[in-house]
This record gives sequence, structure tokens and C-alpha cells, in this order.
Amino acid sequence: YLLIENALDPSLLQKVIQYYNTQKNEGNLISHKTSSKDRFHVHPDINLEKAIDNKLSRSVLPELKKVFYFDVQYRETYKICSYDSESSGRFHPHRDTPAPHQHRKYAMSLFLNDDYEGGEFVLSEYGLKIKPKANTAFIFPGISTHQVLPVTKGSRMTIITFFVTDTS
Repeated sequence: YLLIENALDPSLLQKVIQYYNTQKNEGNLISHKTSSKDRFHVHPDINLEKAIDNKLSRSVLPELKKVFYFDVQYRETYKICSYDSESSGRFHPHRDTPAPHQHRKYAMSLFLNDDYEGGEFVLSEYGLKIKPKANTAFIFPGISTHQVLPVTKGSRMTIITFFVTDTS
């Protein structure tokens, strides 16, 4: 796995959080709720997406190539996510590569904030349980089992995506 601090510029980090909050206030969030998963997300607009791409192409992608010898050809659409304490936001242990998603090579969770309690990210195959500081990108193999523990106070916000070499 790979941790990259200061993945976004502070002003871009604030724009992402503001965008999410605006979409939340307008009732535009997508809800994923089951007995073992509780998360909200929204996709960025084209301008925000381009700004995120521009910065990550300089902060995250070179590290992915240097450490994993992986040259990203394509990424899936960003999701700006929130796991909220009011609903015990969480995500059960899972892999990101079940059919039809075997093309996903690496996953990214970019932690937008750290002012929440609980919500640790668990990567069981590595024996890892972490809560990175705000503005840290966490890259890991998509085939690895991982989970988000319940958030007990506040909201845990991330940007997630998957890096691939082929869209098929």
C-alpha cells in the first residue's frame, strides 16, 4: 500500500468539501444503505473533476508509477463520499474486484478530513488499521479485502476512485 500526504492543494481540498456540502444541502446525494454498509456519495462536476485530475497527476500518479511500476491509463469516476455518525456510517469487509470489476488494479481513498471519531480504514491482509490525517491519499491493490469501521462522531469524508490499465 502507499500513503501520500498533501495530495490536494489546501484550496482544492476546501472546494471538494464545499461542493459535497452544497450537493448535500440541495438533496443531490446518492445513498448506499444496507445492513452492513452506510455511505453517501456524489460525483464531482466537470470543472472539479478536471481540477482533481490536474493535481493528482502531479501528486499521486507519479508515486503510483515509482512504487508499483504502474502507469495509469484510465481511472473510474471519482466519488466524493461521506460516512456519517448519525447512521453509524461504515462499509463491510469487501474487495473492489468482483465481476464485472476485475479490471480495477489499484483503489484510492483520499481522506478529506480527520475531525471524526471511529471510521478507521482496515486492510486486513496487511494487518493494518489506520486513520490517516486529512488530505492523505491511500492507494492499495483493488483485490485486497478492506473495510471502513463505524463512524462514532462526526463525518468521515473521502474521494474514492479505481486506477486501471484497460477499460474492458
